[in-house]
Amino acid sequence: MKKIIKNWRIASWILIFLGVVIFGQILYGFEWSGFGKTSGKSVSIEEAINPQNGKIIKIRKEIDNFQSEKKIWDWLLLAGTLAIPLALLLFQSNQSNEVSENLREEAVRAYFDRMTNLLVDKKYRTELLLNNELNDNPIREVARVNTVMVLRRLRNDTERKNQVLDFLRSANLSNFILKHSNLSGTNLSKNNFYEICFANADLSNADLTEAKLFKANLSRANLSKVKFFAADLRAGNFSGANFSKANLSEAKLNDSNFSCANLTDVNLSRLELNKANLSCANLSGVKLIRANLSGANLSGAKLFKANLSGAILKDTDFSGADLNGAIFANADLLQAKLTDTKNLTAEQVKNVAKNWEKAEYDVELRNQLNL
Repeated sequence: MKKIIKNWRIASWILIFLGVVIFGQILYGFEWSGFGKTSGKSVSIEEAINPQNGKIIKIRKEIDNFQSEKKIWDWLLLAGTLAIPLALLLFQSNQSNEVSENLREEAVRAYFDRMTNLLVDKKYRTELLLNNELNDNPIREVARVNTVMVLRRLRNDTERKNQVLDFLRSANLSNFILKHSNLSGTNLSKNNFYEICFANADLSNADLTEAKLFKANLSRANLSKVKFFAADLRAGNFSGANFSKANLSEAKLNDSNFSCANLTDVNLSRLELNKANLSCANLSGVKLIRANLSGANLSGAKLFKANLSGAILKDTDFSGADLNGAIFANADLLQAKLTDTKNLTAEQVKNVAKNWEKAEYDVELRNQLNL
């Protein structure tokens, strides 16, 4: 972080210098600026007495004025004059960044001190670590509030937030301390939440862009409008979670558990969902265009008007799923299990999907497909 700030300062000074040079070159082309060669004549009329006849006569005088081009010292003087207010602004900005940096460091140290006191004290430690499922534990609530507060306060400070998360893992607090927590709207992008438990937490509108949620537990969490862009959600537990209007573009989802999750109208196109558990999930209106669902479990899922065009559905289990209005255009149904499904018609798959004749169907539907 400090290296970034230092590089930013150097870049700022370079930009100031270039700005002065460019500004001077622009002014050079205008005579009124005084930077190029300038010349002009001044005219004056004086009265004098003619010695021959004693009459007053008027004498016209013209004086040529010439100004040389600005030299290096003139340019340096200009640069110095222009740089003063910019330097003051930059100095104030640097001071502000340093103050903010110090405040974040103090916040993390204070958090570690408070949490260490809870862990060192035998009575507090016992209450904190035992009976993890109790929600009326005041010591755990204090620890939870402090953790949420420091994560919110650190905002874009990914490095220090990861220090907090590493501390939770090393102190064996990661599997319960953030349960039921409220982190809605918090910037948690690029952080490492490996095996962190957010069960029943409110993360609505949070930014988890490029976050690492490998094996994380977000079961029954409120994930509406969360940004999961390019996040790693592999092998995570999202059972019963609400993904309403969440952004999962370019996220890694294979081997994850989305059973009974609400994914209505979410765009899952082109994503890797192979071997994912989507059983009983609400996938109504979801876009799964060209998604890889090979070996995935969609048994009992609601796929009302879901778009699976071009999806890879090899060995995918749709048993008991509601496929009313689902689109299978160019989807690969090789060895897909479509037995006991609801509202699936022959028209949805025959001569529409790839390898439709190699999928498993109920006897009645097989007869309709002439298989």
